[in-house]
Amino acid sequence: MAFAPDGRLFVCQQGGQLRVIKNGALLSAPFVTLAVDSSGERGLLGIAFDPNFATNHNLYLYYTVATSPIHNRVSRFTAAGDTAAPGSEAVILDRRRGERQRR
Repeated sequence: MAFAPDGRLFVCQQGGQLRVIKNGALLSAPFVTLAVDSSGERGLLGIAFDPNFATNHNLYLYYTVATSPIHNRVSRFTAAGDTAAPGSEAVILDRRRGERQRR
């Protein structure tokens, strides 16, 4: 979970939903729902806000994709109010187990 610069609290749920708490109330619609593999220690695992979130509305999510081969991913999403802008996901990093990171 992490606080946005505007005070909203974003909460990652292991099952793939990113929820928003605004003015002390859980919003009914999730910010985004991802298809994740949530077995064991997998799922929607982390969030970070872009340093320029106030102007570019970008945030980054770390999660385990549900498709084969199962692997972790970092994607950027753009906020459109209290939800992700449709089609805004941009994959930043796909990391498969045993794969060496390229520099």
